[in-house]
Amino acid sequence: MAMDDKSNWEKSSDKLVALFEQLAPQEPEVTVKTMFGWPCCFVNGNLFAGLHKQSMIFRLSDQTRRRS
Repeated sequence: MAMDDKSNWEKSSDKLVALFEQLAPQEPEVTVKTMFGWPCCFVNGNLFAGLHKQSMIFRLSDQTRRRS
């Protein structure tokens, strides 16, 4: 598949995007920007939440993952 072939890319639903925007932290250190066409949240340049297709994703710390 060519890098510019986006035929497999599924756009997030408007409802999911609206929910993500509502839940995204409004703190000054949080930056919301689009990555590969999906909205994502970053702190200090590090992604911690975002959308991918019809899913909301979260990046957990190593400590959090060990407790799960």
